[in-house]
Amino acid sequence: MENLDHPELVNYIQAENGFAEQVMRKTKFLRRTVLNRLHVPQTLPPLTTVAHGYEYYSRTSAYGMVYLRKKLGSKDATEEVLLNAGFLRSLNMSIRKVLLSPNHTIFAYNTETEGMEYGDLHFKYLNDKNAETEVLHDVFNFVWANDGIVYYTVPNEQLRPYRVIFIFLYH
Repeated sequence: MENLDHPELVNYIQAENGFAEQVMRKTKFLRRTVLNRLHVPQTLPPLTTVAHGYEYYSRTSAYGMVYLRKKLGSKDATEEVLLNAGFLRSLNMSIRKVLLSPNHTIFAYNTETEGMEYGDLHFKYLNDKNAETEVLHDVFNFVWANDGIVYYTVPNEQLRPYRVIFIFLYH
């Protein structure tokens, strides 16, 4: 089996698969029943939080998670998309963590490139639609301390979390 180009290798693998199918034929119904019971739905239930006059929730789309909010108490309130993570797939990136600031004015999310344990930390200001999203690079993890202070960790030369830094966000 060391030589994958050997002509008898395909015949050998087909014979092994045929033998396994023959031996396992009696358990086919049982295997199907067990797999059906273990089936995990492809879409996750939405996460919902109500705070500061808004309902915050997420939705799973075919392309990835979508994080939204809607103003409470208004019948014609429209959904505001905080983050549509679907575009990250094409960049081989994913969302590692999302957190709202304690006063719910800043939406923070950490992205990571596939295969890496650290990524970029993004801050989106919810009350100022014209504000640019701020980005910190090479961040492992983060946590809000209060309304404007964020603690985050950065990697060392071995790419391990090694230093805790804080930043005060003015806005």
